[in-house]
Amino acid sequence: MSPARVEAARFAGTQRLAPVLRTVPGLVRMLVLWHPTERRMAVLHLATSIAALEAVSQAVMSTKLLPGEDPALLPGPDRITQLRVAAYRPAVRSPK
Repeated sequence: MSPARVEAARFAGTQRLAPVLRTVPGLVRMLVLWHPTERRMAVLHLATSIAALEAVSQAVMSTKLLPGEDPALLPGPDRITQLRVAAYRPAVRSPK
């Protein structure tokens, strides 16, 4: 990704998408994973159900570009994958 695309993605994520995603029921967490040497990113949404993930997708796709956003710098994802979490282990808190 070029520096311009990185900045466009950051702006879109913080200014346009984050406010909308905060309203989606069932969205637990969003993580943006960045690989600096390969200049790639992956966005991971953790949700309580497949329906919540679909709501995330609908919310993102329903947003309109903000003034100054260049659609050429925001081509969208090259793939989308849904995976189910079979189990998780809560963090063990150390005694105080």
